Amino acid sequence: DALPIWIDTGGSHVWHKRFKKNVAVSFFANGDMLACGTYRYAGDTPSELGLPAAQNSDGWLARLSPTGAVLWGRRVGGPGSESSIACLVLADATVAVAIRSNDDVVLDGLTLADDGDPITNSVALFQIDDAGHALWGARSTGDAASFALAAGTHRLAFAASVTGTFGFGPPPPVAGGSDILVSAYGY
Repeated sequence: DALPIWIDTGGSHVWHKRFKKNVAVSFFANGDMLACGTYRYAGDTPSELGLPAAQNSDGWLARLSPTGAVLWGRRVGGPGSESSIACLVLADATVAVAIRSNDDVVLDGLTLADDGDPITNSVALFQIDDAGHALWGARSTGDAASFALAAGTHRLAFAASVTGTFGFGPPPPVAGGSDILVSAYGY
């Protein structure tokens, strides 16, 4: 289980939520917390997120207030299995989300189609607004074993451990064995 705990500046416990599996967090400038992770059953996430049971294993996103209230929750997934997720609040209060999947991925009605290779676990990269609605998405070619997101002023960086050919379009995919790929994008 993962347990994000909100502690005030004096070190006192304010609130906590229990999640199954991995959880990553980031913060909005106003103090709200963005949390993301993966789940298999509806009970793996707090019930107030209102997420349906996953089809296999899906990702989720939630915006939580400084008091722990859920402001919104989103399922990120499709018919396949989503196995890892990263999320990051950007400087303009939008959110970048990357999720590894072996099938189509849907977030807020935006579907990113899989490449059709049942063995490849490519990455779906989304940008969403501060209310959790999809702005755009891109799907990688190739397989990424692990990845991370980082941001600067109007720049998003995606770093991954990749095998074979991998990329999100220009610059061209990297051809090779097992490599580390770092790409930067403007937003």
